[in-house]
Amino acid sequence: MKNIKIGTNLAYSTDLRKSTGGGVMGGAYRMPPVYAVYDSTGKFSDPTKFGQSIGNPAADLFYKSDQDTRVNRWVGTVHADWTFLKDFTFRTNFGFDSRKEYFHYFEPIFMVTSSQLNNVERTSRDTTQARTWLWENTVNYNKVWENLRLNVMAGQSAQEYNYGKRSFLGDVLIPRGDTKEDWAMMSYLARANVTLFDRFLFTASFRADGSSRFPKDNRWGYYPSVAAGWNISQEPFMRDQKIFDRLKLRASWGITGNDKTSLYPSLGIITDELYSAFGDTIQPGATLINPANAKVRWETTRQTDVGLEFALLGGRFNAEIDWYQRFTFDILSTLPIPDYVGAGNFPVVNSAQIKNTGWDFTVQWRETKDKVSYNFGVILSPVKNEVGKINEGKSEIFDAQTGQGDFATRTTIGAPIGAFYGYKVAGVFQTVDEIATMPSFGSEKPGDFRFADLNGDGKLDGSDRTYLGSPIPTLTYGFSAGLEVFGIDIAADFFGVKGNKVVNAKTVSRFDTPNWETVWYDNRWTGEGTSNTVPRVTNGGHNYRMSDFLVEDGAFFRLRSIVLGYSLPKRWVSQIGMSRARFYASGTNLWTKQAYSGYTPEFPDASPFKAGIDNLNYPMAKTMLVGLDVTF
Repeated sequence: MKNIKIGTNLAYSTDLRKSTGGGVMGGAYRMPPVYAVYDSTGKFSDPTKFGQSIGNPAADLFYKSDQDTRVNRWVGTVHADWTFLKDFTFRTNFGFDSRKEYFHYFEPIFMVTSSQLNNVERTSRDTTQARTWLWENTVNYNKVWENLRLNVMAGQSAQEYNYGKRSFLGDVLIPRGDTKEDWAMMSYLARANVTLFDRFLFTASFRADGSSRFPKDNRWGYYPSVAAGWNISQEPFMRDQKIFDRLKLRASWGITGNDKTSLYPSLGIITDELYSAFGDTIQPGATLINPANAKVRWETTRQTDVGLEFALLGGRFNAEIDWYQRFTFDILSTLPIPDYVGAGNFPVVNSAQIKNTGWDFTVQWRETKDKVSYNFGVILSPVKNEVGKINEGKSEIFDAQTGQGDFATRTTIGAPIGAFYGYKVAGVFQTVDEIATMPSFGSEKPGDFRFADLNGDGKLDGSDRTYLGSPIPTLTYGFSAGLEVFGIDIAADFFGVKGNKVVNAKTVSRFDTPNWETVWYDNRWTGEGTSNTVPRVTNGGHNYRMSDFLVEDGAFFRLRSIVLGYSLPKRWVSQIGMSRARFYASGTNLWTKQAYSGYTPEFPDASPFKAGIDNLNYPMAKTMLVGLDVTF
């Protein structure tokens, strides 16, 4: 049994979370600023004078905050290694993650206004169970000769995920309140690493992945890769040089796959329990809510990379330079279809091919002098994004519909994916005579936007829309620095982007006019000659069309993290059986310099066709921690 080693790792955690229901974020954004939280009698103030759709967000926060989620989670692995025939090792590893959630919600009877109330006491609860397991089996062959090292690996893995959720109103299971999801993955993989004369490195790998998300004919994807490296500093002709401590040239090429999309997009989903009246008769019905796409397949990415690594000055200065070109084929995304199709959701399709070409520059300095250690580093990553092909013979893709019905993005060949698209503002109409003599949509009044007639045909229509910028940064960069002296350590990490645009779409998702952002209100048109850049305050109309007025600079620079610590002298902690004791304080996202007028310039979205659009995203949280790290 000395050739067999067995190990395990098991962890349990429990977590209690508090949350709030209701549209508190949207309510706070739309609440007229002339109202306080409470009126003179101490009751929640009533803002419905400005519209029945406006509620008091503080009331929602008060009455809908009784929400608790208890999460119990087990995570563990069991593995065994068997060494046989001297140079062979077999490893089997089984891992699992089991999570159970209990959600409870209570909403009392209350009335703030005639449109913000609850007439029936409500109690609801959800029980969620999610389990996933991963089983990996690999065989490794390791052999070392005088000038050759060889490692060959072959293996197989399987993974399965199961999810179930039951939702109750009181003690009654709600209609369609029993939800189940599952998916599975099977993979076969092989890799060979060869090192010659400690100077030449070669790697080749291949994997085959099968995903249950795709139909039978498109279930498997096949992904090869190769890489080579040359340790130039190990060459005989480099032994007497005094410049480079390390010098390495490398190159790689490979293909990877992505199956992360909705479950089983090749199958349509039909909902029932729909009823219609035909005369005096009620007839049950059903309808398609998720269209099927029987041809959906893996998204694949092919990347070529060439890089140079080197170190100077006794290893204190290190640098890496990489050039890469990445093609992504058959991007998985949901895309709009015409309303007359009648489906409730958009289908998942393989939409386009994208090319990214860029550089990665990394520079770092590390040095220790006596009891002082310090380091700093810089990362620069310029990139160019370009659409190479749109599938199904299409020439353009429109997406990201705004609150007023316009599509905010248009993807075309040769331009960035998800590029912003709309009208150019040429000014603000000052008089009725201007409207009569200049191109317009036909219903403008003084104080409304005057859009540019880009094609010069004397009228305004959809053909006058144009490219308004890209949500993809042309440069991503970062800085890091650290210092350790006399037991005190401090480290900071900065991150930034440039060259991208964002759309302030939350300003057009409005149903009333009592509350406005400063950029609109302070500079609005109030009469002839008062403004030629910001229109009058209106409750609709052409001023809310997708235009460059809504497009802002998305560049930002952020202190992503900072840590300050103090380690007690070892001679102190050793007297009480410790090997280390360190007090620390840390913070994340404490400071951001941004050009965007909104809360945050980062808007996560799963689709590249909808990136960079602010539909009232929650501001990024700032976090501060204080702790003690002890090692015995």
